[in-house]
Amino acid sequence: MAMPVSVPLAKELIRQLSIDDFVKHEPSRNNPLQFVWIFKTADEQKYETVKFFV
Repeated sequence: MAMPVSVPLAKELIRQLSIDDFVKHEPSRNNPLQFVWIFKTADEQKYETVKFFV
């Protein structure tokens, strides 16, 4: 189950991700103006972040 994290924790997680962790991006199911960027780390943790495009 996906759960939101605090801003400081999100910044730390993003700081530790690398391009090698990037899996794919796809349109958000909730908003057609957003894309979800999906990362998976070496320990199989999956992270998703939303980017806005207008």
